[in-house]
Amino acid sequence: MSKINPDLVIIGPENYLSENLAGKLRKLNFNVFGPDDHGAKLESSKEFMKEFCKSHKYQPLAQRHLLPLSLLKLI
Repeated sequence: MSKINPDLVIIGPENYLSENLAGKLRKLNFNVFGPDDHGAKLESSKEFMKEFCKSHKYQPLAQRHLLPLSLLKLI
């Protein structure tokens, strides 16, 4: 990437973020839009997020499963 010298690197999909690509590029002095490995883990691992919330005394939001309106009409 140093050959093209970008002003900003935007990383996606999620698997590259979870591999800490953002952190590695920041160490090489690139401007990066995206979380480091720890921040990406909050997004990519539901279990990690639950434990993080629990250890910081945050109440996670309740999960809801929604059905499409077309299926609700059949019920």
